[in-house]
Amino acid sequence: MSSPACHPITRERIQRALHFVAGIVASPGGEVYLPIFERLEAELAAIDTKTDALARARSMTVSSRS
Repeated sequence: MSSPACHPITRERIQRALHFVAGIVASPGGEVYLPIFERLEAELAAIDTKTDALARARSMTVSSRS
C-alpha cells in the first residue's frame, strides 16, 4: 500500500472521486453512499474557499506595494 505522501490530495483527485461516487449514488440502492458524496462536495468547497482566500491575500499584498 502506498503512503499518503505519494498521492497528495488535490482538487482534481477529489473531483474524480466525486464523479465516481455520483455514479454509484445515482444507481439503484446507491443512496446509502450519499454521505460520502456530500463529504467529497464539502472537501471540494473547502479547497476552493482556501484557494480563493489565498488569491485575495496575495492580491492585497501586491496592491499594497504599488
